[in-house]
Amino acid sequence: MEAISALQNDLDAVAKRQRTVGGSAREIAATIGLLSSLHDSLDGEDGADQIGARLAAALQKVSKSTKTIMKKNKELGGSLSKLGKSMDKALNADAIKIARPEAFSNKEGAISNSILEHLLHNGHLDLGQRFMKESGASLPQSKLDIYTTFNRVLTALKEHDVGPAISWVNRCSLEAGDRASDQLGSLEFKLHSLHFVDLIRQHERPLAISYAQQHFSKFGGTHIQEIKRLMTCLLYTWERLLQSPYADLTDPIRWFEATEFCVRENAVFAGLPAESPLALCVDAGCAALPKLIKVAAVVQDSDTLMQKDELPVEIELGAHRLYHSVFTCPVSRETASKDNPPMRLPCGHAICRESLQKIAKNSRRKFKCTYCPSEQLLMEAVALQF
Repeated sequence: MEAISALQNDLDAVAKRQRTVGGSAREIAATIGLLSSLHDSLDGEDGADQIGARLAAALQKVSKSTKTIMKKNKELGGSLSKLGKSMDKALNADAIKIARPEAFSNKEGAISNSILEHLLHNGHLDLGQRFMKESGASLPQSKLDIYTTFNRVLTALKEHDVGPAISWVNRCSLEAGDRASDQLGSLEFKLHSLHFVDLIRQHERPLAISYAQQHFSKFGGTHIQEIKRLMTCLLYTWERLLQSPYADLTDPIRWFEATEFCVRENAVFAGLPAESPLALCVDAGCAALPKLIKVAAVVQDSDTLMQKDELPVEIELGAHRLYHSVFTCPVSRETASKDNPPMRLPCGHAICRESLQKIAKNSRRKFKCTYCPSEQLLMEAVALQF
């Protein structure tokens, strides 16, 4: 389990580095634009001193951008190298012993549909449409319409255009009315703040100030500290802002986080899973794999054990993977199941059915509750439904 957790951490680190390196494309484009404008100015009537000063300033900016890009690429290379070592350590060849290929027989259609939904859920509309055409996978038209409509929002966010996303948030808030969640308000503020910082990056300070006056006022009661930090950014040039205490507001990862936030809220609002079901299954499988390999190594008849629909050992997936209530019997310390549900006694206490049957022994005789002196009959207990 530790090896899988380390692998997940290294994978997250690589993903973060990739997003950071993705911002280098904008730096390269800005550098090319600077050099092009400098080249055009050489044909003017400026003197040698002025041209030399501009060349020196441009050289300094190009040198700084080059160092930044090389540093990011070096960090990405180091993360990839570490990920490779973690994969060699975590992905054990013994996993083949617990594989059940027959579990996927005659289920090609369901698997294809899961892959299609995963692609659409994560905003890969073009790839999803191509996969749908080539594999024959399909989803209900209502789902396809939701994903297709929302894809325009994701496409705009990739281009740093927050307009469609803000319009979508406002529409969701209007439809939800009083049921609108605080998350939608936080998402709208996050989108406005991204556009505000992007205006500063484009050296459009008057527009940034006007934009803040127009949109930040209604968030004063809930995000005043964030607004203060954003307005302080106006005191810096973009280059100095990158080295200031507010540099975190310029991190390209904030755009990725906003996109993920939008995807999650869209799924919840549309009544779809907040996470891709396929990604959830893979995540749970990775968590279960180390324990199952260990069971297969110590149990002689592991092949028969793995053929059952129920796992031979309990797998802890973490608190973030708990989607329903769980009842643990206070007598046997066992988790309730469909065959051994919790039973509510007339006194108000609850224990599992098997424990109740052992304590009662006889359905016609009264027994005392294990937690209070109340006496009751077995037939008076009622099953609790979770």
